[in-house]
Amino acid sequence: MTLEACAKQLPDGRYRVTAKSLVGALHRGHALPDLLGHLNGLADRPLTGQERATLAAWGDTADRTVIRRLAVLETVDLGVIERLAHGRRGRRLIRRTLSRHAVVVDEGKLHLLVRRLTEQEGIPPRVELPPAGPPADPALGRGGAARPSCGWRPSCTARSGR
Repeated sequence: MTLEACAKQLPDGRYRVTAKSLVGALHRGHALPDLLGHLNGLADRPLTGQERATLAAWGDTADRTVIRRLAVLETVDLGVIERLAHGRRGRRLIRRTLSRHAVVVDEGKLHLLVRRLTEQEGIPPRVELPPAGPPADPALGRGGAARPSCGWRPSCTARSGR
């Protein structure tokens, strides 16, 4: 671990630890106890209790605001979510309620959610999330559309008279 992991270098060559630089290091995967030990070893003197407390308080703010990608089930029919939450299998797929019309669902179990909603409602839901992982067939493009291997386009055929 280098000092650059959690500190900003000043023009005179010294390093300054700020809340932003420490939290950035935590977001990059460094552990707070390791950073505190590293800083304590690099200082010309042991860190004071107040310095340790300040650094720990900054570390506590690292997860205060998080941006996540969520899979959300939305419906205009309130009964859909109520029926899904009523059953044990459906309840396991719901992570968090956002409103009466929307819930966060487990994206890793999307196939189970689609199957459950299809059984429950009699029709499959529209899924607007890209499939997890690479497409099964490399000849298929986005949304499962076939990719022509020869570069053929309908507009070219019409112009060339083929």
